[in-house]
Amino acid sequence: MHSMFRSGGRGFLYAIFAFAATASAAPPDLGQGWSAADREFFYYTTQGSQLIRRVWFLALERHDSEELFLADGLARFGYLPGQRGSLNPDGLPIGFAVDPPTTKEWIGMTCAACHTGEITYRGATLRIDGAPASADMYEFLAKLDLALRKAARDDAAFARFAVRVLGSGDTTADRAELRGKLAAFSAGFAKFVSQSTPASPWGPARVDAFGLIFNRVTSIDLGNDANSRPPNAPVSYPFLWGTSWHDFTQWNGAVANDNWMRRLSRNVGQVLGVFGTIDLKSGPFYRSSAQRTRLIDLEDKVSMLAAPAWPEALFGAPDKARVARGEVLYREYCSGCHALVPRENQQRFVRVTRVAVTKLGTDEAMTQMAANRRSATGFLEGRRLGFFPGRRMGAEELSADLLSHAVIGVMTLINVKAKPDPELSKSLFDSTLVIGNYKARPLNGIWATGPYLHNGSVRTLYQLLLPPAEREARFYVGSREFDPVEVGFANAPGIAAFELDTSVPGNYRSGHLYGTAFSGEQRRDLVEYMKTL
Repeated sequence: MHSMFRSGGRGFLYAIFAFAATASAAPPDLGQGWSAADREFFYYTTQGSQLIRRVWFLALERHDSEELFLADGLARFGYLPGQRGSLNPDGLPIGFAVDPPTTKEWIGMTCAACHTGEITYRGATLRIDGAPASADMYEFLAKLDLALRKAARDDAAFARFAVRVLGSGDTTADRAELRGKLAAFSAGFAKFVSQSTPASPWGPARVDAFGLIFNRVTSIDLGNDANSRPPNAPVSYPFLWGTSWHDFTQWNGAVANDNWMRRLSRNVGQVLGVFGTIDLKSGPFYRSSAQRTRLIDLEDKVSMLAAPAWPEALFGAPDKARVARGEVLYREYCSGCHALVPRENQQRFVRVTRVAVTKLGTDEAMTQMAANRRSATGFLEGRRLGFFPGRRMGAEELSADLLSHAVIGVMTLINVKAKPDPELSKSLFDSTLVIGNYKARPLNGIWATGPYLHNGSVRTLYQLLLPPAEREARFYVGSREFDPVEVGFANAPGIAAFELDTSVPGNYRSGHLYGTAFSGEQRRDLVEYMKTL
């Protein structure tokens, strides 16, 4: 079995994918290279996230009815239904897992919740491993908050909840203890949701990942409410195939990805952002719920995931004449930034291009926030940033540096080496973070990853080649119905009627002017070629 992570090759897992169909006919093979067992492992293997106690989640009702919160498998938020099995005994949606593996006390999220996509077309359904999900993470968290409040505060709702959790033989003392614990948890969760509410909803398929991680580590884990900020810099869930082989990762290309320790560090940081725990007071190194061994195994899986091939049997074969003309255009105008990676050799090292946002002209909210946000260090003041040796922290530091410090502290504690590793003195983030870049990655499988640009502000590939003023200013997000002509999702309500307004800061559809001077025919040629990548 390939084990790129352990051998020191290039790979990682960030911020992490499947293929199935619900149509009666057998779906086309997208050639992604995973078995059913690989998919199950990716969907339901815990990474250390501890969102909510397992028995509570299974017993919780919706805030607006007596129906169980999980009754629809969270489909109303865009999550995908799961299958019961040894790794998923409760039949949780894809991307939700029990933790820790021994006691199964908690339920948390995995990368699969945000990085497993589905496409529908004329009654057929394709599942795409590693593609952006159409899930609305904030709406899920907000409604979970309301459900917890109802269970904790409404007497009748709590009585039903208590019977499900404690059974019929519970005592008055048992109920009092349960209600006290539930009320305390609900209050803490409500504070997190309140502090992490964006000024404008992200909607499906987007999240301010950096904003949420910064809020958790610098505010919740440090115990300083003043460090929280509204997460107003949303990005699309990135597609994951090929990412393990890039020298830098993240939308802003700020995280080095060139050795096993950096890749594991990024995975640990991701876990902290999705309800992993860390004890920053335990110093000098930090205990965490992050599951090191499982993160390594998951990285091995992701490193071998291939981009989905255009399903000709469903969408029709790309026009050969247009493909030939489009390839000429791509090589001349696109390949300088978006490297061409052969479909038959996708597991290969790639040096990604990072383009300054001032040159690219796209919305700068994400890259500037990541580079410039600062937080009070609190009780961490005076500790060394990188441990070996690392300068001592002042009263305020970049939030990115505080996150890096936390991750390095976890990594140092779980490091199997007997002596300090010099790599652990380095920041998780590359020094170019302060410049403000966006990463231009290879575009294999780009057809399955809309909407486009880092913030999902352009609905189709064809529209991305139009001048910004001609791109749709408002469109619906969340539909899974595919448009094989323009290449993207249909402009139609999905699970919920969420309309993206690209005039809102963080949502701007500006920039990326490459190809905007092409004729309509040239644009169609280039789109036709990109179907084949």
